Amino acid sequence: MSAIQKFIHNELTGWKSWEVFWLAAACAVIAGLSVYWGDSLMGIISSTTGVACVVCTGKGKPLAW
Repeated sequence: MSAIQKFIHNELTGWKSWEVFWLAAACAVIAGLSVYWGDSLMGIISSTTGVACVVCTGKGKPLAW
């Protein structure tokens, strides 16, 4: 298992399946809207990671490397 896979596994441990779906759906929607609105690559990355940060922090699991 790679370091990234271990990190994702550790971050999502204890989550319900609908919470993982919500995180993936929220990130996909914001990424799709960013592309649709013609954002730059930096804008797409920033908005997607921002949404992931908000969802994970709300869950009590702030992303930390």
